[in-house]
This record gives sequence, structure tokens and C-alpha cells, in this order.
Amino acid sequence: MTDTSEARDPTRATDLMGNVMQMTQDYNAKVMEFAAANCNATIAYLSKLASTKTPSEFVELTTRHVREQTEALTRQTRELTEMTQKLLPKAGWGKGFSS
Repeated sequence: MTDTSEARDPTRATDLMGNVMQMTQDYNAKVMEFAAANCNATIAYLSKLASTKTPSEFVELTTRHVREQTEALTRQTRELTEMTQKLLPKAGWGKGFSS
């Protein structure tokens, strides 16, 4: 928003606020989705961990969990970044945020 006439247009400001609110809701919903998935993965890991009988089972299970969670967090971070990069221009903040 570099044009001051656009900045002073009440309709534009209302549309902008609507876009920002929707983006915030979408982003927060995605974060909550990821948090639930990560919690479920941790609960499943702890449940399996409780039934390990040997140190090698413990190491194998823990190594697998760390690898899977690292992959999941990488995907989640990428998805949130892409979501942000798509949504920022809709809010009028698109310049300087692309990679």
C-alpha cells in the first residue's frame, strides 16, 4: 500500500482487515492441526516406549521417533512458510518476504 488514496479508502481498509483476520484464523488453525499431530505422535511414542524391554529397542524406537518428527517438523515448517508467502500479498505485505 504505497498509494495514500488507497490507504484512506474505507472499503479497502475493511477488505484488508477482513483478509488479515481470515489469514490469521487459517494460520492458527494450521498451527493447531500440527500441534495435535505432534502431540499424538509423542503419545504414541511414549506408549511404545513403555513396552520396550531392551536398550536396543529403546534406541531403535527413539531414533525412529526423532527421525519421523524431524521430517514432520520440516514439512510443517515448509507448509507454514508457503502459506505465509501466499497470504502476505493478500494483506498488502507481499514485498520482501519471498525466498
